[in-house]
Amino acid sequence: MIRVRHVLPILALLGVLAPPALAKDLCLQADTGGYSGSHILLKDVSLSARKFGPVHGYFAAWDPVDHAFRQFFPVDGQAIVSSKHFLILGLTMHEILIYSDATFFEAARMLAINLACRPGPNGKIGLLDECNGYIFGDTASGHVISCHDVPPIP
Repeated sequence: MIRVRHVLPILALLGVLAPPALAKDLCLQADTGGYSGSHILLKDVSLSARKFGPVHGYFAAWDPVDHAFRQFFPVDGQAIVSSKHFLILGLTMHEILIYSDATFFEAARMLAINLACRPGPNGKIGLLDECNGYIFGDTASGHVISCHDVPPIP
């Protein structure tokens, strides 16, 4: 027989572990604008309705000349999901980066990435769903991609 004193610690543990379990990594690709082809990886984003909170990850800049991801920048910010599962992202990219050869460069600027993503036919944010907004002040559109497609940090 399970006693209440045994169940309470389990329920408390589930309460601590459940919120992160509902969060997942979110990855986006810019399709238009000056950073077309670039990827954004955000860790542990809650995509549940009426959720909000901090997000962090990195921006992998696509080099259209070399056809490679050459620069990786840290990003952080906030995400808000509406009751209809629209997602807005207010991110800051810190202009300190890691090159593809694992060296780094320092700079003092911070640049904004502001995107709004529409839920797909199932009413939730998922693969190929559209995102529009601004990347570093330039109008941009993109879509949700599998995080397996995002290059790892060198």
